[in-house]
Amino acid sequence: MFFFALGTIPLMLGFGSIVAGLGKHFTKQVLKCGAILVVVMGLSMMSQGTALSGMSSQINTLFSANGETAVKTSDRNDSDTDIEKDGIQYVSSTLESGHYPDITVKAGTPVKWTIHAEKSSINGCNYKILLPDFDTECVFEEGDNTIEFTPKKLVSIPIAVGWA
Repeated sequence: MFFFALGTIPLMLGFGSIVAGLGKHFTKQVLKCGAILVVVMGLSMMSQGTALSGMSSQINTLFSANGETAVKTSDRNDSDTDIEKDGIQYVSSTLESGHYPDITVKAGTPVKWTIHAEKSSINGCNYKILLPDFDTECVFEEGDNTIEFTPKKLVSIPIAVGWA
């Protein structure tokens, strides 16, 4: 706690000095801006918390249509993304900085999802992938990373972001 206080005191004193220096005219605008920033950050953290705890997947399952597939997303390349062989779906994709690759798979068939990750694409926001409905997670390393799971029912499954 002592080191936390040492790290935050200069920022707090600096911010307080700047606001005092601007005068009372700008105080209301600075306070409004700060309040809006706190609300936006709170909503963002709440969204990430529900995704990491699996609560968002339960909410999405309630609103999913009967015809949806187990992991349903939009950027699908049918020519090389999904190959079914010996009763297993083999899915390959590449991790990109800023978001996870999108796939679509069938329910009831085991999936082996290989995600190729370049060192430059792994960052603090996408260094890990969590599939809470399958109790599966994978911490990305440079090269090919394989995730195995079996979707049991027809639902839309969100992929949770792992934060550093």
